[in-house]
Amino acid sequence: GIPPDGKVDVTIPVVGGTFFYPVVSTAVAMARNLTINAGASLTVTGNTLQIKRNVVNNGTFTATNGTVEFNGAAGQTTATAFFSTNTIKDLVISNTAGVTIGAPLNITNSLTYGVVNGILVTNGNLTLKSAATGTAWVGDMTNHTIIGDVTVERYIASGTNHGKSWQLLAIPTIGPTAPTGQSIKNAWQEGAAVVNGNPNPGYGTMLTSDVPGATGQLLPGFDALTTSGPSIKVYNTLTNGYNGPANTGIAIYNKKGYFVFVRGDRSIISAFATANPTILRTKGSLLTPANGPFSSAVGGGLFESVGNPYASAIDLTKLSFGAGINTTVIVWDPTIGGSYGFGAFQTLFLNGANYENLLTSTAYGPAFTSNNFIQSGQAFIIQGVGAGGTLTFAESNKAPGSNPLLLIPQRIVAEQPQLLANLYGINADTSTFLTDGALIQYDKAYSNTLDTMDVRKMTNTSENISVKSGGKDLVVERRQPIAQSDTVFYDLTGVRVQSYRFEFIANGLGGSGLDGFLEDTYLHTKTPLNMGGTTQADFSVTTEQGSYAPGRFRIVFAPTVVLPVTFTYIKAYRQD
Repeated sequence: GIPPDGKVDVTIPVVGGTFFYPVVSTAVAMARNLTINAGASLTVTGNTLQIKRNVVNNGTFTATNGTVEFNGAAGQTTATAFFSTNTIKDLVISNTAGVTIGAPLNITNSLTYGVVNGILVTNGNLTLKSAATGTAWVGDMTNHTIIGDVTVERYIASGTNHGKSWQLLAIPTIGPTAPTGQSIKNAWQEGAAVVNGNPNPGYGTMLTSDVPGATGQLLPGFDALTTSGPSIKVYNTLTNGYNGPANTGIAIYNKKGYFVFVRGDRSIISAFATANPTILRTKGSLLTPANGPFSSAVGGGLFESVGNPYASAIDLTKLSFGAGINTTVIVWDPTIGGSYGFGAFQTLFLNGANYENLLTSTAYGPAFTSNNFIQSGQAFIIQGVGAGGTLTFAESNKAPGSNPLLLIPQRIVAEQPQLLANLYGINADTSTFLTDGALIQYDKAYSNTLDTMDVRKMTNTSENISVKSGGKDLVVERRQPIAQSDTVFYDLTGVRVQSYRFEFIANGLGGSGLDGFLEDTYLHTKTPLNMGGTTQADFSVTTEQGSYAPGRFRIVFAPTVVLPVTFTYIKAYRQD
């Protein structure tokens, strides 16, 4: 009943019943040398087993829900079938002489270091797993070493949390073969040597392109010719457009990350087949203080795509944006959808001490929910202001834990005066779907001129709504409290012939002494706004040009005044 200390050799013998086999669950257990005899078992669940020397496992060693810490003074090595299913939850390296992964090992939660100058040698055998329940992550690598390649997975919840959709993905590995590194084909196409090949069900996805001879194998190496454009592409900051790779034989690493259209795994060939979940993975060296990560520069007034460089979530509140980069970031939210159902841009803006999402969604929660994290394998968009600037990363930016979508968000009620405009599409059965939104916040500390507190609009491929101010399209505008002369000009683009609904959510505007009215310059109608709540207004887009004019809608403000009325003569007549 008493766990031994680290000076004792431990043998787990074969006994008459499973009752006698040890389970490490309520306290840290320690062993010098550990031997598990054939037919015997050792289970680590909910706590930590520390091992100082060697392990001989001829039985069953299960740590799928526990932590194993190697804390020896001499080198330690894991062997074939070391752990049950070759999987453990948490691995801690507290050995400065080095721990060598001698056989395939999967980590489902975390890889961390317990001493300064800890060393891990992977031999290419280590995989950071990702599933619907969570994604494995690597802790702070300052003064630590990891030698060898690591496979990093990214679970995509297509067919469950959302349908087929675009994803904005980062590459957390580089190499392994300099200078080209792992190719796109070997990574996200799972090395398929033929068109539509599916060597590893549940992994990879179909990649298509509009390049001539796209389906030639092994180069260009795509799975289909799509004249509408590539299904894998990189953001071009100078053109505000996207460029697809010439072939899938090039190195997959790109610090910008990729927009990838994910239908599911490589069994989903037809555009009309039902999506299913898949895992995209890359293999190479992790980006650590000794090996990158690379910085990302962005010019003033421009956007740039930036991949999270780590196999770990990063905390946006810990990033140093500097004066030349707007603190607001833009992510791709596959659960919003728009008219095409393939996702849309989501804005995360700093509101006090936390980042909050602009649009309500499955991934990010209700609007104005705290969302401070960019996940492992996720890329995001930054915006340059002034002369622009450079974004650099540090190990201190990392956050523990990583999920396929987001960490569980915390609801934060917006306190400051603001007006949120959501645009919904209306289906034939009267159900609605959110397509986009724009926010105006009011405070005496803000300026009515464009500055770093305002956020330019990143254009969706479907519907877009933005605030037109200073000749720019803004997704977030921060300005002085409402004045009588103010008018909000909305820019509406990408709409289709169908019915839509505006939802205006006003917070704290009732004390301004002004009433707001939504004006439709096409139908010449005026709808009053609830200055302290929600207002809905339906409209339709037809084939008539005025119905889809970008500047069709605006909000005007007028004083809230009750005019005096004097009655000079009154007559009354009985009615029934």
